[in-house]
Amino acid sequence: MLEISVSQKMTMMTPSYKFKPMSTWDYVNKKNELYAASMAESPAYNATEMSKYYMYHLSSQGYGRQEITDMVNQKYGLGYTLDEINDYFNPFKTQGGDIENYYGNYDPWDWFDHVQPMSQTNVSVRGGSERVRYYSSLGYMNQSGISDSYNYEQYNAIVNTDAYLLKDKSLKFTLNLNGVMAKNKKPYGGDNIFNNVLIEDNEMNNIPRNWTTGLERNNSLDARLRTGFNNTDDYRLQSNIGLKWSLPWVEGLSVSTSVNFNYSNSMNKTFEHPQIGVYSAPYSTQENSYNPNNAKLSQTWNNYSLTTGIVQADYVRSFGKHNLSAMLNYTSQKRRTNSTMAKKYGYPAIYNTQIDGGSTMDSMNGDEGLWGSASLVGRVTYDYDSKYMLQLSANYNGSLCYHPDKRWGFFYAASAGWMLTEETFIKDILNTDLINSFKIRAGYGIVGNELSKPFSYMNQYGLSKTILLGENMGASTAWTETNVSSNLTWGESQQISGGVDFSFLKDRLSGSFDTYLYLNKGDEIDMNPELTYTPILGLPNTPKMNAPYVTTHKGGVEFSLNWNDRIGDFTYRVGANYTHWEEVTVRHADKSTDYYYANLNDLGVNAHAETYNISWQTNGIFTSYDDMYNSYLHFKRNHTVGTFRMDDRNGDGVLGIADYAYNEGGGTTPQTLYGITLGMGWKDFSFEVFFQGATSVSGDVTSPARSQQDYYWKYGKYLFQESYTPSNPITNKLPLPTNSSYGWGYNYVDVWGYDASYLKLKNISVSYDLKRRVLKNVDYIKGLSVNFIANNVCTWVKKSNPFSNMTDPEYLPANSIWGGNKLGSYPTQRSFTLSATLTL
Repeated sequence: MLEISVSQKMTMMTPSYKFKPMSTWDYVNKKNELYAASMAESPAYNATEMSKYYMYHLSSQGYGRQEITDMVNQKYGLGYTLDEINDYFNPFKTQGGDIENYYGNYDPWDWFDHVQPMSQTNVSVRGGSERVRYYSSLGYMNQSGISDSYNYEQYNAIVNTDAYLLKDKSLKFTLNLNGVMAKNKKPYGGDNIFNNVLIEDNEMNNIPRNWTTGLERNNSLDARLRTGFNNTDDYRLQSNIGLKWSLPWVEGLSVSTSVNFNYSNSMNKTFEHPQIGVYSAPYSTQENSYNPNNAKLSQTWNNYSLTTGIVQADYVRSFGKHNLSAMLNYTSQKRRTNSTMAKKYGYPAIYNTQIDGGSTMDSMNGDEGLWGSASLVGRVTYDYDSKYMLQLSANYNGSLCYHPDKRWGFFYAASAGWMLTEETFIKDILNTDLINSFKIRAGYGIVGNELSKPFSYMNQYGLSKTILLGENMGASTAWTETNVSSNLTWGESQQISGGVDFSFLKDRLSGSFDTYLYLNKGDEIDMNPELTYTPILGLPNTPKMNAPYVTTHKGGVEFSLNWNDRIGDFTYRVGANYTHWEEVTVRHADKSTDYYYANLNDLGVNAHAETYNISWQTNGIFTSYDDMYNSYLHFKRNHTVGTFRMDDRNGDGVLGIADYAYNEGGGTTPQTLYGITLGMGWKDFSFEVFFQGATSVSGDVTSPARSQQDYYWKYGKYLFQESYTPSNPITNKLPLPTNSSYGWGYNYVDVWGYDASYLKLKNISVSYDLKRRVLKNVDYIKGLSVNFIANNVCTWVKKSNPFSNMTDPEYLPANSIWGGNKLGSYPTQRSFTLSATLTL
């Protein structure tokens, strides 16, 4: 029987949050306020500069030039004439400082196309006979970006075939092919363009998209979108071919073999050239010059292949109430990778974007990698009358990461289950309409952890280009040792688990509960327990070995609960799930963690923040000088109100390492996740919403917001309103913005790690099945359904989160105390998808 299915999806994507900047006029006033609060000798903007921002502010409100003249003179005590005001608005009279081009208020958010369509089309064919079955599909996807310079296009094809080769159907052949071809097109600046234009180009949004004289501005959004390209072509193939033979002379015994081959090839081509057709000022008469040496092209080729061979035997039999199954599997994998890169510069024109078009070779390199593993796996499963269940398994794994003498590791596991509700004595005392099923599970096993990199057991060498040799210490190249051989083998994780599954009230209420504990042993440690500084010995690294003891414990719980019921044609369901994990160090791996101060000992501490897991502690923000006089003050950084009230934990009057404390909880990976599902249906309609939340998760306050750069650098237009200021004395987000010498930006302070907990309305879905009633008499239509799905609908965060309009708490930026963890990536998308699937 032949079955054809056609699916069409149309998606519209918009940002799930919006950057909200201060107006230019509010920004300059706020910055002057901050200068005064920090007791600066002079304001950030003097009266003359402030008067110019005021001129635009008044003009944008509809005031005429004479009114502007009078109001500016009155506010700042200046003596502008009407002619002077008119000149300030004329870019040819006031060159390099006119009001509309340098003192305006523009929101770069509006310069991007924030409604981005995506279409997906898929056609599939399914059919066959009793002996041969097949499935094939072709798909196409096209996704637009925030401008025409961004586009993603993908083609995919799938071919699956099953065939019985013998009359008795004992020998089955399978072939599965999945191919993908994708083209990802971006301008040279890629995802950074949004960050540059919205944040890092200018301190405030005072410059228009292009000059008001009609000339295109250098470093404008339009110019940045035309500085080259960053395009990637991807080709991927996944293939599987296999045979399974059910041996006719042994009931329940089958043997199978398969070969999986995964291959991918990608080519990235990046071309960067100077901005063209742009002008450095609104009154310029000549375009900016083009320097061919600043035009660079880089091309990189990457190849990846993974070959997996599997041989397996299965045995499945039932003997009355006894059910037995066994499996023996051998798997071998080999992975090869290689990459090649060439880069040239000196392109006199932007049209010949080929490596040969450049005049000078900049660099070229390449590398190749090899990895392999093998495993022998055995498993036996037994149950009696679906009442008592037992499973035993063992693995014998090998890896190229280790020396041949230590390459193989033996691991094993056992689990058991007991279905209490199948016991006769339980059935006699319980109401089966009340308790339908109750199962207890437990498991124990030793699982292998693959450590290190391939061939780490060998001394390795690399070509260094910065060796200083000879009498004059001239730079030269030489082969140097890059890795000293390690004596590593597999690490081990002792894993203990238990849980229950249950259903009550005629299966309307169902759920499960699981708990687990991992005891991790054999982590990498230095062979030299004294941690000798290896460069003194001429070694690139300290050789490693496995710790002969347990170093960490990781445990957690998982819980799910679901209610499903029906009232006539109306159905409804409620579901909830919850997971939580913690991990603590129970023994240190080297002497560097035997600290002098007891408060630095992290044994048993569940602190996983990437940067600020240990820090000085604060007790709010100073809001009055009276409060400051009765508290510990840092001689430099507590210079005014709005600064941290630091906790001198040991009371010695000095803030030092002895005052550090651990900040327990999760890092960017949440330790607690939960979800709530609400669904209902009526006849052919169904509706569902899903909420997703996370707690015990933290993000890092971005570098500028820690005043590592004076007064938040170019982030102030977004973050001043999230900070303590004299006119807005909020105390639960960021302290007073100040200059870097007064700030705590390069110190470990607890509030630099903020609570990134969130609750999301993750998706809403509505579907309607037209075949069931509307088209039930149309024989040639086997199915027709229409669906609508909204993703990332709404997000709620803690009031103390200072970046609620600049980040998605589900995707936190990188962490670092030294800077670099800046905001400004394009927002996570909110999508609305309408789809229809027709089956003939």
